[in-house]
Amino acid sequence: MSWKAALSNHIRELRVHFCPVAVSSEGARSFVQKNYSNLKALNPNLPILIRDVDDIDHPRLAARYDYGEESEVNISNLDDRQIMKVLETLLRTGETMPRTEDIGSGPRTDDII
Repeated sequence: MSWKAALSNHIRELRVHFCPVAVSSEGARSFVQKNYSNLKALNPNLPILIRDVDDIDHPRLAARYDYGEESEVNISNLDDRQIMKVLETLLRTGETMPRTEDIGSGPRTDDII
């Protein structure tokens, strides 16, 4: 399985923030245009939020994991391939974090009467 198809296994929400006109956000805009459809097709249940924000200090890629843990990376002046590598790093970070199903999110046997 491609690592891209595993995003929803380890990331609960992905956010891309960028300025619609700033040069430093050019790579982020290109990343979204080239990759959003494919990432969404591979991960239909993963919320992928795209935010174009005027006057943003720097574009960023953020991932939210289980238990509210988040990682955010400044992607200023990166091209779309470099941003894809950042996304893979965020996935690898998520692989190391505890997940709700790993600690028994389902009913416990002592809860059953």
